[in-house]
Amino acid sequence: MFPKQAIPKTVGHVSRSRRARLRLTTATHYRFTKEKFTVLLRPKNNVSVGAIPRKGLAEVLASYAPHASLNGLTSTHVNHRSNSVTITFYNNTQALACCAQNKCKINGETLEYEAHLMHPKGTSRGLIQVDPGGSDEDLRSQTTCESAVILDIRRLGKSNYALVTFDTTAPPRTVRNYLELCKVKPYVPRTLVCYRCHRDGHQQKHCPNPAVCS
Repeated sequence: MFPKQAIPKTVGHVSRSRRARLRLTTATHYRFTKEKFTVLLRPKNNVSVGAIPRKGLAEVLASYAPHASLNGLTSTHVNHRSNSVTITFYNNTQALACCAQNKCKINGETLEYEAHLMHPKGTSRGLIQVDPGGSDEDLRSQTTCESAVILDIRRLGKSNYALVTFDTTAPPRTVRNYLELCKVKPYVPRTLVCYRCHRDGHQQKHCPNPAVCS
């Protein structure tokens, strides 16, 4: 005799397990299809990301949301090596509000930080040689590209090179800067080295470790 199989309880001809899977699938589909805005946050004044209360940070991030329904979609990832927090928003207004601030109150204490909006996946970066002097605003207004969209451009310190971010997976060969064709060179990010603790992954101004004498 065959064993009896468990018959799932149904509500409106749909089993409870089926309803749960549908809710999970709908939420997952929303996360994958909705546009994401990623912000990189780094605390200052030698504050470690491990010392930031998660509940307090969640309350601060929730205050940036234009609607309360968006709070449950925000997610964070802590990187202790780089002493940073990667925050994923699903609303551009909330992400820009986080970047516009440089400090917040958590449990009565002031946390100073630097935050900037990270470019999404599928982008690429390259170097171009530019004239000395001038501002990043001038570079943005005078640099164009026919085969890709320029998302951002900024000068690297006081050098004659500018870092250009494109919306393509590989940078184009050339761009036009002040009507002159400029060759785009590959950009290889250098390893960050802290001169305070002599470890890699972060800069001195974001270092949470005690100073090490060399």
